[in-house]
Amino acid sequence: MKGSTDVEHGAKTRGGRARWNFSIRAILRTGSSPMPLWASFVMALFVTVSAFDDVRLFIATGPQGVHPWWVLAGTGAYWAVWMALAFLPKLVPYVFVVLLVTMYPQTTPGGAMLLAFGALAVAGYRVSVRELAVIVGAFLVWQMA
Repeated sequence: MKGSTDVEHGAKTRGGRARWNFSIRAILRTGSSPMPLWASFVMALFVTVSAFDDVRLFIATGPQGVHPWWVLAGTGAYWAVWMALAFLPKLVPYVFVVLLVTMYPQTTPGGAMLLAFGALAVAGYRVSVRELAVIVGAFLVWQMA
């Protein structure tokens, strides 16, 4: 159809030739994901089991009576980041900033740091360019601090 817009690919067709549409609105829309819903569910299940195991190890092997609550807060935050990545991509930048705040006071963030790097990679498919800029910018500020 002459002059129609292909929203999925951001291209306009005119007279049978495709022309790319680089509008701000197209760039800032929520990212699409190559993952089907079942893959998001499996990812969420894996991270949930990992978070429960972190809490179990924290309680079982931690010093008696002394609990660094920032570690538990970091576990809850990385769990929330991955749940948002799986099901609510628009919340990812905000929850990711909370994850960085909970990791900052920790001397050895360990697993949370690995999951933060993983979240950066997955976020490229799940969030808009603007949201990805917030995530990467916050991560760079956190690294410098």
